[in-house]
Amino acid sequence: MNRIGNQVADTQSAHPAIDKSPGSISLISGCMFSGKTTELLKQVARFPQESVRLFKHVCDTRYAPDAVVTHNGIAFPAIAVHSASTIVNHITSGVRVVGIDEGHFFDGQLLNIAQGIAQTGVDVIVTALDRDSWGRPLPISSKLEAASDNSETRTTACSQCADTATRTQRLTPIINGNMIGGEESYEPRCKRCWKAPPEAPLQTDSTIRS
Repeated sequence: MNRIGNQVADTQSAHPAIDKSPGSISLISGCMFSGKTTELLKQVARFPQESVRLFKHVCDTRYAPDAVVTHNGIAFPAIAVHSASTIVNHITSGVRVVGIDEGHFFDGQLLNIAQGIAQTGVDVIVTALDRDSWGRPLPISSKLEAASDNSETRTTACSQCADTATRTQRLTPIINGNMIGGEESYEPRCKRCWKAPPEAPLQTDSTIRS
């Protein structure tokens, strides 16, 4: 077990240790408005609520500070954290599944954290954009997909022509690199209807706030 796995195990030390099979890592990716968070909540709803820990980044203040909320208003209680490394501090004995919404908001440690948690027998489900607003694959999402046991890339209908949308269209100017937004700032587009923002692309090796 690696350092992160040991750290998770330490938080569960109030109960006798038992042998556990490794948990799985699942990735739900795709463009905005493709139902990623809806699918996450559907999957965690299969478990008793006390056995679920749901996490979001503190920067995601679009709907509620203490819940993961879909674009159509479905909510589930969540813990807001500043970094991936702090997730393990909230995982205690009895937790069977960990959900992490908007994985692209997190730092590069997210993959190591997810792998460490899975080694303790807990299933991990992550949602993330697969591409940024300039159409480039997001490094954290690519790494999660390569390491995942299950991955799903979701699509939706293009807002312009109803064809299959695989891109996220930025609608408003990008100010000071802040790309967090909802329907007022983004819509799903097919590749033909999509256009990259006029602003210079943000660095893809840093946290993407979109």
